[in-house]
Amino acid sequence: MRYNTRSGKSSIPITRKISLPFELVFEILSWLPVESLLRFKCVSKQWYSLIRDPGFIKKHLVQSKPEFLLFEILSNMDKMHGEKFEVVSLTKKGLVLEINYAYKKYRIRNPFTRQILDLPDPQNNSYQISLLDIPDTCDFKVVSIYTDEKHNQDCEILTVGTDEQWRPLKLPSISNLGERRIVSFSYEVIVNFYFIRLIEDGSNLCIRVDALDVESECFSSFTIPQSFPSALKISSMNWRGHLAFAYIEGEKLNVRVFENTKKQKLSERKTVPLKFLEEDQSMKENLIPLSAPGKNEIEIIWFSKKGKAYCYGIKSKKIIYETPDGYNACKIQPNLITFRGMKTEKIPTRDESVKADRH
Repeated sequence: MRYNTRSGKSSIPITRKISLPFELVFEILSWLPVESLLRFKCVSKQWYSLIRDPGFIKKHLVQSKPEFLLFEILSNMDKMHGEKFEVVSLTKKGLVLEINYAYKKYRIRNPFTRQILDLPDPQNNSYQISLLDIPDTCDFKVVSIYTDEKHNQDCEILTVGTDEQWRPLKLPSISNLGERRIVSFSYEVIVNFYFIRLIEDGSNLCIRVDALDVESECFSSFTIPQSFPSALKISSMNWRGHLAFAYIEGEKLNVRVFENTKKQKLSERKTVPLKFLEEDQSMKENLIPLSAPGKNEIEIIWFSKKGKAYCYGIKSKKIIYETPDGYNACKIQPNLITFRGMKTEKIPTRDESVKADRH
């Protein structure tokens, strides 16, 4: 600003303060990145209240563009003796569920706001815990599958930020198995939570699916008989937002999709050539198909192998991205989501980090 040296007053005329309509401020702020909004909470009490408002948080979430985040995969030493948490489940809306293996403690973390929420302890024999979001809301639930005293699978559920204890949720049981045996358990989260059991039926596998509607907390169950030869290694995956089952045979990925779960019928087999397997046969061992995102056509397919993620381009017929060793990756939305009871994550100092590494 220029000043008159004689009078000591500014030579530039003072302009009046311009006040923008609240609706316009709301719209402008909803397009800004999380990092900026966290700073802008200090501008005024009005902005502080606005940025914490559930309606604003939902609006911002809808408009935010997904980003790739890397998540560290802990070593066995860190799991048993360290203070670190590892991601075990996440949602596209940007929240992650983490576990500390040493203390068997779970927490929800928002990696963008660096806030955490400690969860009550699940059942001791819990072996699968997943974080789920309710569509078109900022509400989340956590589902735990565990083995009871009679060695049967059962389920419990928790609404994040509301429930202080887990609530029992009866998992549909399988009866009349006869001589058939359950080969494997798995799960998939695609809007609903799918608990999947592969059952050996002679020389074939049949598929039992228990689908949990997250909002109503009701299960629907269906069985697809003699779906695959029992010699195949079947993996569940997300195929354009639908539950699918896939296996790798030769240098090809074979997929059958539940395009309409109400009809309880799998699609005809889809085949995708995997050119990179022709060039490197060692990649085939322990390679697991994860997801094939896309609205109109599939452009990429994500695989995992020993904790590492690979992205295969359909058009280029090459691995177009792979995570660094010791890391996994996922595309999630930056967000301001918060819950009652959340606290700011403690970031270790340099001395604390060195001490932890030495142990």
